[in-house]
Amino acid sequence: MTDLDLYKFIKDNSIEYHWSSIENEEKVFMFIPIYFIEEFYQLIKSTYLFDEEGLSCNLMDGYFVFEMIDICSSFNIEYEKIFERD
Repeated sequence: MTDLDLYKFIKDNSIEYHWSSIENEEKVFMFIPIYFIEEFYQLIKSTYLFDEEGLSCNLMDGYFVFEMIDICSSFNIEYEKIFERD
């Protein structure tokens, strides 16, 4: 996945995301509707994130929540350039 791939996925599918400060650490959470999860998986499947423990997420009512910093880091994507702050 490239930064452009991720950016297009977010914009083309109107994917919601939020910045959060947890224990003095900035984090980005992306909310992916269930019906876009296969498309998202196709973007990230070529990474080592699935080798050991897999990729953690929360399943909410109709969508998955992913913490994006580790995902972006595994693809050498500077998440600050993709995820605009309010």
